[in-house]
Amino acid sequence: MFGLILVTGIGFITFSFITIFYFPKISKMKEYEGIKYARKKLKIFSSIVLKSIRAEVITIYEDEDDFKNLDSKDGIIFISNHTSNFDIPTLTVGIPMDIGFVAKKEMKKWIFYGKWMESSGSVFLDRENPRKGIEGINRAIKIVKKGHPIVIFPQGKRKDSFGEDEFKKGSFKLAVSSEGIVVPIVLKGVSKIQAPMGKLVSFNKKVTIYIGKGIKTKELSKEELKDLNRVVEEKIRIIFNKN
Repeated sequence: MFGLILVTGIGFITFSFITIFYFPKISKMKEYEGIKYARKKLKIFSSIVLKSIRAEVITIYEDEDDFKNLDSKDGIIFISNHTSNFDIPTLTVGIPMDIGFVAKKEMKKWIFYGKWMESSGSVFLDRENPRKGIEGINRAIKIVKKGHPIVIFPQGKRKDSFGEDEFKKGSFKLAVSSEGIVVPIVLKGVSKIQAPMGKLVSFNKKVTIYIGKGIKTKELSKEELKDLNRVVEEKIRIIFNKN
């Protein structure tokens, strides 16, 4: 319980400071610059939160040169498993790129955090309302096409396991419609900081982000595009279930 209180307290103080002194600047910026600015501030905040609980984030690449050669102008969509509330700060810190998220609509109500996420080009998805859900995905497509990478969690909910047919196929509309580059992501160990549906926060945990090689959807055939969700899910599942 102490960990949760500490994280909440540090988060509130940090975001209060950042919001009061830096948020007004966004309104004076052009859209592209404002999104980049907000994402950099979220990276700082996420780093402070993880350091407060002494969490160590290790990033591993399938092909580091491939990642370094990615161009956000080509549209980048990170596809990740979802294990904990700490997935978002972990990915924000561990992926060496300014990123946004497709997140559940409830996060929009989070004090300060929701406001900054919205300004960072993140999209809050209403999974219970199909029409609004499609509107959210279409907005995410526009953001990706403007050169802002986005992370999506196709599982739809936090889980500390990974079986078959976990990914919702509709989530891949973002990747296919944006004609971007899909980058598989595997998160391991984040649930040791906080369990999928838990409240307690643990200290001194080591977490790993595995960044797979990018898949250029423009180069895929129609049949390969139809099978994209299965291929990416299988790759993530195999790595996640390795000891």
